[in-house]
Amino acid sequence: ESQKTINLLKYQQEQMKGHAEDLQATKELQDAELQFLKSTLSDLTKQHQQDMTRLQSTSGQVASIAKQRETELIVAVNQMKELSDAKLAQQAEASKRELQQVREELAAL
Repeated sequence: ESQKTINLLKYQQEQMKGHAEDLQATKELQDAELQFLKSTLSDLTKQHQQDMTRLQSTSGQVASIAKQRETELIVAVNQMKELSDAKLAQQAEASKRELQQVREELAAL
C-alpha cells in the first residue's frame, strides 16, 4: 500500500516537473515574442518620426513654392495691367489725334 502511494507520488512529481518545464518553455517563448514586439514598435516609431520629419520638410517646400508662384502671378498680372494701361493710353492718344484731325478738317470747311 505504501509502495503504491510512493509510486503515485513519484508519478505526480514527474507530471509536475513536466508541467513546470512546459511553463518555463512557454515563458521563454512569450519573452521572445515580447522582445520582438518591442523591437518592432521601436523600429516603427523611428520610421514614423522620419516620415513626419520628411513630411514637415516637404510641406515647407510646398509652401515656399506656392508663395513663389503667387508672387510670380502677381508680377504677371501687374505687367498685364501695365501693358493694358499703356495700350489704352495709346488708343486714347490716337483718338485725340483723330479728333483733332477731324476738327481741323471741319475748320477748314
